[in-house]
Amino acid sequence: MSKTSNSIIFILLATVVNIILMIALFFVCIFIGSQLFDLNDVNSNLGPIVLGGSVIIAMGGTLFIYSKLMKWATVKFKLDEKLSPLFKRKRK
Repeated sequence: MSKTSNSIIFILLATVVNIILMIALFFVCIFIGSQLFDLNDVNSNLGPIVLGGSVIIAMGGTLFIYSKLMKWATVKFKLDEKLSPLFKRKRK
């Protein structure tokens, strides 16, 4: 396989992993929020707050975990040698 096809496959798999990681982290945050707060109370406004906080935590946490995971994978599997660069450098 060429470096370009390796790059395309890597990007597709990394995107799928990123989405799965975000969904999992979102549901973990919702679960923890439902355990900490009583979300069934009619007079409580905590439901939307927990939901919004879960979305923000899931996006930020996924960004952090994904960057660490990609740095580890790049070093472990020597991906710099196997993938073509996404952006070409401009010549001056």
